[in-house]
Amino acid sequence: MLVLESLEKSDAKVAEDLLENMAKLFCLMHSNSPERAAFLSRALKWSSGGSGKLEHSKLHQLLAITLWKDQNCSESQYHFLHLTDGQGCANMLLEYCLSHRYCNEVDVFVAQAILQFLCLKNKTSTLVVFMTYI
Repeated sequence: MLVLESLEKSDAKVAEDLLENMAKLFCLMHSNSPERAAFLSRALKWSSGGSGKLEHSKLHQLLAITLWKDQNCSESQYHFLHLTDGQGCANMLLEYCLSHRYCNEVDVFVAQAILQFLCLKNKTSTLVVFMTYI
């Protein structure tokens, strides 16, 4: 949290190396730690420049991959939804379903992702998720 505090106070510009460092710090935190959730929220807010605009997509990408590796499907999917990476989202969902023996429910997971991308008016990612599933 001190890292984020110093970045906020210094008005540091969002740069790719800083985003990668944020993702590395996030990865080092225990997955059930309350500090991890607070860090995530604060890092996303910082990456938006504090202006209320959308968070930085690179940070969402790094977090989606980290959470995918942690087998945290729902949070990983949340971050994939903020990207245009339908392929990554579909691959994560398929891998999660197969590794957790939800083989009969893959279509439900994919349908949910498709509906969420449609709600966000992200037709390209919707199509990619669907085509990856087929």
